[in-house]
Amino acid sequence: MPDSILDNVMIRASAGTGKTFQLTSRYLRLLLAGAEPGEILATTFTRKAAAEILDRVMVRLAEAAQNDQACQELGEDLNLPNLQSKQCVIQLEKLLQNLHRVQICTLDSFFLQIARSFSLDLGLPSSWKILEEFEEQRLREQAIQAVLQHESTQEISRLMHLMTKGEAERSIGELLRETVNRLYRAYLETSRAAWEQFPQLQGLGDDEINQAIDHLRDADLPDSAALNKAHQQNYEQALQNDWEQFIKKGVAKSVKDGKPNYGSTPIPVPIRQAYEKLIRHTKAILVRQLSNQTSATYQLIDKFNNAYEALKQNTRSQRFEDITRRLGDTAEDNNLDLVEFRLDQRVAHILLDEFQDTSASQWKVLRPFARRITSGKPVRVNATRSSIRPGSPSNDEAASRETERNLPPSFFCVGDAKQAIYGWRGGVAEIFEALEEELGDLKTHELARSFRSSQVIIDTVNEIFSKATHHDNLGISANAVCRWCELFPEHSTAKTELPGYACLVAVPQGAKDEDREDIKLQFAARRILDIVQNSPFQSVGVLARRNKVVGRLVFELQRLGVSASEEGGNPLTDSAAVQLLLSTLRLADHPGDLIAREHVAHSPLGKHLGLQSGKDDAQACRVSQNLRKALLEHGYGVCLYRWSNELSPLCNTRDWRRLTQLVDTAYVYDSHATLRSGDFVRHIETHHVLDPSTHPVRVMTVHQAKGLQFDSVVLVDLDSPLRGQPPPYVVGRASPIAPINEVCIYRNENIQSLLPARIQNLFQQAVSREVAEDLCVLYVALTRAVHALHMIIAPARSRTAKTPRSAAGILRTALAGELPGEGGAVLYEHGDPHWYEKAATAPRPSRRTTSSIPIQSKSGPFVMAHRANPSDEIGTKLRRVSPSSLEGGPRTHLSDILCLGNSESRSRGSLFHKWFEQIHWLDDGKPGVEQLRTAARGIDVGQLDLKLEIEQFMTCLEQDNVSQLLRRSFYLNADKFRPHADDQASEHLEVRNEQRFAVRDKQQLLTGVIDRLVLIYAAGDLLSADIVDFKTDHLFPGDTEQLHKRQAFYEPQLESYRRAVQRMFSLPADRTTARLLFTFSGNHHKTSVS
Repeated sequence: MPDSILDNVMIRASAGTGKTFQLTSRYLRLLLAGAEPGEILATTFTRKAAAEILDRVMVRLAEAAQNDQACQELGEDLNLPNLQSKQCVIQLEKLLQNLHRVQICTLDSFFLQIARSFSLDLGLPSSWKILEEFEEQRLREQAIQAVLQHESTQEISRLMHLMTKGEAERSIGELLRETVNRLYRAYLETSRAAWEQFPQLQGLGDDEINQAIDHLRDADLPDSAALNKAHQQNYEQALQNDWEQFIKKGVAKSVKDGKPNYGSTPIPVPIRQAYEKLIRHTKAILVRQLSNQTSATYQLIDKFNNAYEALKQNTRSQRFEDITRRLGDTAEDNNLDLVEFRLDQRVAHILLDEFQDTSASQWKVLRPFARRITSGKPVRVNATRSSIRPGSPSNDEAASRETERNLPPSFFCVGDAKQAIYGWRGGVAEIFEALEEELGDLKTHELARSFRSSQVIIDTVNEIFSKATHHDNLGISANAVCRWCELFPEHSTAKTELPGYACLVAVPQGAKDEDREDIKLQFAARRILDIVQNSPFQSVGVLARRNKVVGRLVFELQRLGVSASEEGGNPLTDSAAVQLLLSTLRLADHPGDLIAREHVAHSPLGKHLGLQSGKDDAQACRVSQNLRKALLEHGYGVCLYRWSNELSPLCNTRDWRRLTQLVDTAYVYDSHATLRSGDFVRHIETHHVLDPSTHPVRVMTVHQAKGLQFDSVVLVDLDSPLRGQPPPYVVGRASPIAPINEVCIYRNENIQSLLPARIQNLFQQAVSREVAEDLCVLYVALTRAVHALHMIIAPARSRTAKTPRSAAGILRTALAGELPGEGGAVLYEHGDPHWYEKAATAPRPSRRTTSSIPIQSKSGPFVMAHRANPSDEIGTKLRRVSPSSLEGGPRTHLSDILCLGNSESRSRGSLFHKWFEQIHWLDDGKPGVEQLRTAARGIDVGQLDLKLEIEQFMTCLEQDNVSQLLRRSFYLNADKFRPHADDQASEHLEVRNEQRFAVRDKQQLLTGVIDRLVLIYAAGDLLSADIVDFKTDHLFPGDTEQLHKRQAFYEPQLESYRRAVQRMFSLPADRTTARLLFTFSGNHHKTSVS
């Protein structure tokens, strides 16, 4: 066994260098060296990332277990040249048998395990639960109302007066709500002392103030109109005790800044001395005000927290952050033996992913485990409850007896301070950099060789961050930019053979009355259209910093006919159909809401609800009462489900998705519903829901793109200032991993200059953190690209305008040099603009994203099934189920779960399904070659020969059973579609390809897509329905045993389609058939009627 497996390691892994590969390799190496699955704690930050780690571990083991070549490659990766498939089989069996003990999870999940084992010790209520997002919002609002109602008005007003200096323009409730939202995190991490660290400065007495002001009045001023005017304004401000305005400008500001002149006029010494005395007084006044504001803020939040904690205790609820904080507060006192005894397993090996995003409170919980492991002391493993029971033989004694069969403990973490983009939610990147000092003997490795991006992309990234410091207008951000770039290692790539292209483009100048943001987004949309048309088989990621830009850009793309998914996350209110249902709920909440009345009355829902006029008060009251009654009797899920049925025939695909998400949210909300439907409306208006869909263009925020890659990346939101909105507060720590010991409410730079040097330093540190995080966001955005990178920025306002302090300004400086940023100009180009012509033959990197098809579908309208029995609909939460997940029934083969099949087969299946979608009836002719090529755009065909695949598809259509099923004669006047002898012969057929559906099936929501649905009508009435599901499984001719196995495997999926169609069209079971069509063998199999 190589010594390296025992090393305590910290890896600084740049983007695309294989962080997940490194972590899964370490995990597999530990398993193969004898570690038990339950001994290894591997953590990350999202459930998706944790699932990916487990998937990769399982798939790499499974492939090596069944394939000698894969086993050899795994051995090379793990430095185990003698690795055999049999060893992998053994480890895979062990892993599967111990899945319940495997600890590949999020940090929150691991902390919850500990907290549930120590509920009483932590002071948690019995049967506590984690708050849902809308529950948390509701409890916060209730706590705010409790403070306003139960605290004395005089006390609340006093605190508000101190916080706002008596200048409040909003209600007390609004101010309290904003204060809690902005500063509650800081409150939770501090004590009161941290908010009271201001020096008490002595100001002037009344007589001294009057004397100093008199000196200003009587001063002998030089002959300067500008100085005289500024002096007069300062004098009037001093008379009014307006000290903040006094030092903001004029002569007072020049004296404060240590300037001898005002403009070009020298300031006489007597005048300067008078000003200096008043400036010292101003400093004392403003520091005292800031001290009062900060202290009052703490007191106000403390009152809120007392009410909030009482509500959480009464509802037995906690937030994830509460659990982490409680564990962190007791972490140093924890007996790790006792913790592991209650967890029923030891933590002998720690693997931490994305460590740069770890918060201070999370590290407080992890630190005792990490310190024990890296201390060199043995850790007893393979333990059971009996062997680690407190009072059993000492850890050292037990470990010495087990040395022969146990690995020494080990610590491994991987991260990248350049990708620390979650400071806004508590991540402290400095903890990662302080690990070496914190834990002692760690071996560090720097990975800067990309296995993702082409040479062109890497060249561009290196160019940007090697020249970013050339920016001549960074102001106070300059030092932070320099520090960040000094730590940037030059990148290289293993993908030197990949073609690539990068460009920086300035948006054309628009008319003066045009919105600059609109011009930029419209230009970006047109450029994305060009990219899709030129390289239709490539994935495109469009990245923005702000969610609102994501939504607006998707709208512009849709106007151009470009199919795009919106993954940045927005409230469901971005759908017209959802807006209508929310108006319905507003009407239920208050019949006097005239806007909601008019909206519903003039909508397709008005007639269904009985509201024909928005001006009829009596009618509106009656409808409102009926709506409230329905909500009380059936719940939000059922009511919204029914109302969605009325709208579904009018919905496009996106509105259908948003309606489905609204219904899902409503069923979850039902168990927490209040008597006011307005509460649900407010939840929907503030709750962000992703709108992912399978399209070649994916639009999202940079934060959403973390961990993803795209063939082409378009950056459209680069003009925001490096320092955006100022932070609500700044904090101080004794060290990066120490708790917060000082808090100061944010104030502008003019007042900052009056503060003690220690507090001024807090503001400078905050600037550095903001700028560093902005550069991290830029770095993450740039490094998502595999082949092409398109950077779109606003044009320079004029030839003489200063370079903006923004990501766009840094790009212009680094890539365009002295070129003016004229509108419409290409400021930088590198590589081949026609890279996509070579990409088809170039080796492709492994991909985490897949593309789809920007072709108009021939699918039928979306159907949400009507319910025959309303009582069946009543429930609390629906579990979403897709028919494909039912394949194989309750048992399925491991290879099907791990997707170990041939990737070419999966690509071929996607192609054939898309091509069958082009066929309405073969009677009308077969699709042409060009039509099939067009339909294939956006599908990742891998190494498939498209010409050969088209030939195979055409051959498939020649098979008798396939051809027969796709012709009208198979259905017209056929007795098999007339279950009863007296049924009339069919006279009309309707085909719906790719029929989407969402139906309630007991306590689950069955959603999916039917490949081909044929509806048979007689005398204008729906007689029966036939479902066809295309399968591209390869079956050998005459192999009936394998045919029957595949039929049995797909039977549950087809049965779910039958149930869905029965609900959708109110058809009895004997009038609904479903059949499999095995395209390569020509066999088709009809399911039995149940």
